[in-house]
Amino acid sequence: ADQNTRFDLRNDPPIRVTLISETKNKHKIAITTHHIAIDGWSLPVFLDELFALYDAPDAELPRVTPYADYIRWTASRPDDKAQGFWRDQLGEVEGPTLIAPDASGQSASVTLSRQLDVTATRELESRARDLGITLNALIQSAWGLYLSRRGGQRDVIFGTTVSGRPADLPGVERMVGLFINTLPLRLRPDPALPVPDYLRHTHDRLSAILEYQHVPLSTLQRIAGHERLFDTLTVFENYPAGPADDDAAEAALTVERHSQHGGDATHYPMGLAAVPGKRLRLTLSYRGDLFGAGDAGQVLDSVETILRGLADPSDRKLGEIGLMEAAAAEGALSVLRGADHPRKDQSLPDLVCEAARLAPDATALISAEGRLDYAGLERASAALARRLAGAGVKRGQIVAMLLPRGISAITGLLAIMRAGAVYLPLDPDYPRDRIASVLEDADPALILTDRQGAALAPDHPHLLTDDQVPAPISVPPVHPDAADPAYVIYTSGSTGRPKGALLTHGAAVNAILSRAERYPAPEVSVLLPSLAFDASLAVIFGALASGSALVLPEPGAEKRPAELARLIERHGIREWISGPGLWRAVLSEGEADLGSLRLVVLGGEAIPDSLVAAHRQTVTADLWNEYGPTETAIWCASAQVMGERAQNVIGKPIANMQFLILDASLHPVPIGVVGELYIAGSGLAQGYLNRPDLTAERFLANPFAPGRRMYRSGDLARWREDGQVEFVGRADQQLKIRGFRIEPAEIEAAIARAGHPQAAVIAREDRPGQKRLVAYVVGQPDRDALRGALAEALPDYMVPAAFVAMEALPLTPNGKLDRRALPEPEAEAG
Repeated sequence: ADQNTRFDLRNDPPIRVTLISETKNKHKIAITTHHIAIDGWSLPVFLDELFALYDAPDAELPRVTPYADYIRWTASRPDDKAQGFWRDQLGEVEGPTLIAPDASGQSASVTLSRQLDVTATRELESRARDLGITLNALIQSAWGLYLSRRGGQRDVIFGTTVSGRPADLPGVERMVGLFINTLPLRLRPDPALPVPDYLRHTHDRLSAILEYQHVPLSTLQRIAGHERLFDTLTVFENYPAGPADDDAAEAALTVERHSQHGGDATHYPMGLAAVPGKRLRLTLSYRGDLFGAGDAGQVLDSVETILRGLADPSDRKLGEIGLMEAAAAEGALSVLRGADHPRKDQSLPDLVCEAARLAPDATALISAEGRLDYAGLERASAALARRLAGAGVKRGQIVAMLLPRGISAITGLLAIMRAGAVYLPLDPDYPRDRIASVLEDADPALILTDRQGAALAPDHPHLLTDDQVPAPISVPPVHPDAADPAYVIYTSGSTGRPKGALLTHGAAVNAILSRAERYPAPEVSVLLPSLAFDASLAVIFGALASGSALVLPEPGAEKRPAELARLIERHGIREWISGPGLWRAVLSEGEADLGSLRLVVLGGEAIPDSLVAAHRQTVTADLWNEYGPTETAIWCASAQVMGERAQNVIGKPIANMQFLILDASLHPVPIGVVGELYIAGSGLAQGYLNRPDLTAERFLANPFAPGRRMYRSGDLARWREDGQVEFVGRADQQLKIRGFRIEPAEIEAAIARAGHPQAAVIAREDRPGQKRLVAYVVGQPDRDALRGALAEALPDYMVPAAFVAMEALPLTPNGKLDRRALPEPEAEAG
């Protein structure tokens, strides 16, 4: 009860002592203090003198240096020199190294402690002695390395508590009062740095800040330009020994000390305290509203693993130290692996051929042109494949298709693949410059198109689908196998030009068969994504490989949500696959009956909570969040949205695929820790067409499976205790709008070509669920003229929705674009 009684500092002393007598020879003393009067160092001094008087009431205690001497000492410090030092230390700090990004507010602190064994403690002490550093420097180094690994940063900052007792003030070690200060400690754990160099650097940094430890934290925050400098704290409790320690055996009474910290709320999400002794004790304090006991245990596991790595006397680099022991890391890799399902040597057309064999009269395609059954689709695609072969198309050559969504396009897709060629889809709605850029890079042997499409690419050889030319009979059939390339899909490129990912039949077949293993058969599906987007393949082959009917809306229907809603009702559509934005638009159309839907799959970007709520209120269909970069054959994971929030969960990998969540040094990270998502398995692309440099950069040797590769997605993720993976964000500046991957650099390059070399493009979500591209352009651009120039060079989804004129782009202290300082566009900016 005494602990929970607050101090009234205006009227009461900042310390209360209560004697509780249990028997004649057994008593308890409850000493409750306010931190303003006693710090951690002072308490053993206070207790030492208290029990000295108990032992000898007439004893004369040593003279105590007045606290006023400390105040005078602090005032005598040269302010200019101290501020200059801290300006150097905190220069270009972009803010605190966050351990919990959503850590606003405060909450009661929870603690978890553990002790290292005697051997491990001795190894740490020996390592410190050999390097001429303190044990404290080792602890601080471990925490800095942990934060670096956890957040993927090479420049970290956290708070460290210092005694605040200047060595040149006589008697300061016996003074009682509040001396401690919390200072920012900034470390740069470069993975290439030798461990001894890193440890010595930390030791030197700690020694340097002690000379200026008297500077208040508020002053340091003002110098750095940040209201908050750190998110976590460390304390090394090397206080003087008190009467409760082992050397108190000669005292006149037996003492048991029981310490209990107050239950005050803490503003910091997490702190680590280390207490030296025969067995080093580590105590993690953490906010219970942000972390669970399992999270805390995982942090201590990682810190202990790092400490053991730092204590290893072998010649090693920081990058060789991970957050998990080898056995735990191996377990993490096995959890994030899809089922092992052997596949036949099949191509994508083989899947459709099998469905046609089982139900030749079933409806395959439905469009405004009419209906086509599976037998008719087989005949038409086989005849067109022979025409392609007769035109000289060879196995493995690229054939572009420039057709609007319709029966001819689906027939053409199948025909290209049945001819053994590589399918390259182009959207007729794309600007001519974009089409020309892709054709120049891919250099297809032929373009399969109609007369309208031929006018968009007149300089390339083409074959017209609307020519009534009989197919040659003597051309032998081609049977592509799983190892043959099936298609190439172009996405936005960071260099300013698009890049084409080349995928095999085997990779795509695995993706399509995995759909049947995770979702019910579509029965009736609708093709909404652009044919130039690989999600279209999920819809097309997901339907046709299962014998379902595929509805083909009129071109441009995705821009008319009311028409799509009526389409669902008219055809009894049961499966819907699109981006969240289009589904939100359709749900907002309240007239049509959407009750036929049984499955809604959304992908490409995060699902807003408001959209989940609208879905629940409107339809009974299961809602899934699907994930998969183009480089991993359409999709590689999904998660059913069960509650009222999607929570950015992308689920578990599909069959024959694996997730690896790794730190910057390619070490697996523990549960709850953010790392970069790498993807391995049979669904990987062969690489980028004509881009060996970029292929080598993104498709790496898998260090955990010799002879195999993994794809570096650039996405940040963490895995949860239930084995599900949660998407966190991008490691680079790549964006996703309406499901399309966008490199801002490509848009910025187009703006520069239009005469505005200083520009920045970001995605803003100023209203929940409404993400849009905004371009910030230095100068006074003619918005309509600039928008028109970009529309001629870029697809519509890459044209910014708003343009903001700027006098200059805001920069951080180290000269980088300060994206957080870019203003929200005003209404007229659109």
